[in-house]
Amino acid sequence: MDTIKARKLVSIFKFLLISCLCSSFFWGDKKFKVLIENGEEPQMRGLPNLDSSSKFDGDYFRIVEGRDENPISFKNENDALVLKAATVYYHFEIARKFFKDNFESDFINVHPKITIRIDIKNKFNKLTHFEPDWPDRSDDEVYNQAYTIPGTKEDGVHDIMIGEENELGEVIKPWDPETWYHPMKVEQVPVQFDVNTQAVAQVFGIFKDRTHDITFKQFLMVIVSPGSISENFEYIMRTPLIQSAIAESAYQGLHTYVALFRQTADYYVDAAMIPEVSYHEYVHHVLSDYLPTETRNPVVEGFANYFAARILGSKELGHNSDYSNAREKHADREIFYERKLELENNSHLDFVMTLLWDIRETLIASGKTSKEVDQLIFDSRKMLDAESNIEVDLTAALINTCQKVDYCDEADQVLMLTAFSYRGLY
Repeated sequence: MDTIKARKLVSIFKFLLISCLCSSFFWGDKKFKVLIENGEEPQMRGLPNLDSSSKFDGDYFRIVEGRDENPISFKNENDALVLKAATVYYHFEIARKFFKDNFESDFINVHPKITIRIDIKNKFNKLTHFEPDWPDRSDDEVYNQAYTIPGTKEDGVHDIMIGEENELGEVIKPWDPETWYHPMKVEQVPVQFDVNTQAVAQVFGIFKDRTHDITFKQFLMVIVSPGSISENFEYIMRTPLIQSAIAESAYQGLHTYVALFRQTADYYVDAAMIPEVSYHEYVHHVLSDYLPTETRNPVVEGFANYFAARILGSKELGHNSDYSNAREKHADREIFYERKLELENNSHLDFVMTLLWDIRETLIASGKTSKEVDQLIFDSRKMLDAESNIEVDLTAALINTCQKVDYCDEADQVLMLTAFSYRGLY
C-alpha cells in the first residue's frame, strides 16, 4: 500500500513539474514575430516577463491600442498591430536589461509599470491625459511621432483634474508613466535647409539700395560734367542703369529665390517599428528621476540618443527603411558647437550625442572601461535638470562627475576638456 501511495506521489510530482516547465515554456517565453533590426524581416523571438498567457501584459510593460486600457490580445485579428506590440515589448525588455546589467540605479527597480500605447492619434494633455476625441477634428490627430509622458504621481499638477470630466464628459483617471506611438502617415513637411532666409532678404535689399545710389550719383554727375550730354546719357543707359534694373528685378523676385529654401517633401515614421526609437523612449523613463520625461531640450534628447546608440551597439540611429525616411543620426558627424544648438527646436540634432560619444572614445582610449564611461555619463544626469544647456551645464556636469568618482582623474578631465574644445566648446 505504501509503495502504491509513493508511486502516486511521484506521478503527481512529475505532473506538476512538467506543468510548470510547460507553463514557463508556453507562457513566459511565448514566441512572436518581432522586428529585430530596422529594415530587416521579422524573426521569431521569445518575450520574457509576461504575466499573461493571452495578452501583451508583463511585469514591467503592458501594450495597449490607442486609448484602450486593456492589453492587446495575442490573437488580435490585426496582424500588423500584433507585430508592432511584440516588437515594442521585445525592445523595451532589451533596453531594461541593458540598464539593469550595466548601471547602479535603484530607480530602475522601483519604476512603475509602463503603459505603451500603439497607434494613438490623440495629443497628450498634461491635465486631462488625452485631448478629447472631437468629432470631425482630424487636424488634431498626431502622426509619425513617439514620446514619453510622466504619470500623475510624478507631477502633482495632474492630480487636480483626477475624477473631473473633460470637455466631452469623459471622466479623467490617474495614469502611470507611458510611451505613445502615433501611427505612420505620409505627410508633407518643409525641407530643412541651413539657410537664413531673412538674412538673404536683407542682403538683397542692401545690394539693391546701394546699386540705386550709385546709379543716381552717376546720373547727377552727367548733369554737372562737361562734355556731350548725349554721350554721358548713352553711358548711363549702357552700364549703371542696366545694373540698377538687374538689382531691382532681383529684389522684386526675391520670393521666388526664397521659395527654393521652403520646399516640402514626403515624411513618414512608423516609430513602433524602429527598435532604436523604443530604446530612446525607454531611456527617457530611466532618466526621469532627474530629467522630466516631458522635457525636450537638446541635452535630454542627446542623452536619450547616446544611450539608444549604446543599446543598439551602433553609432548610427534610424537609417531609412520601409518604416521611416527620417534623417539619420550619427555619433561621428562633423558638427561643431553654435549657440543655436541650445534651442529646443534643434533638440533633434546630433551634437550632444556626438559630444558624449567623443568623451566615450577619448576615455576608453586612455584606459577606462566601457562600463565606467557609461556610468560616468549616466551619473552626470544628477547635476542636470530641465533647464540645463550644453555650453555650461552639460560640460560642467561631466567634469564634476569625473571629480567625484575614483576611476576618473585630472588627466581624464584634461582629455574631456580637449574633446569639448574640438567640438567648439571653450
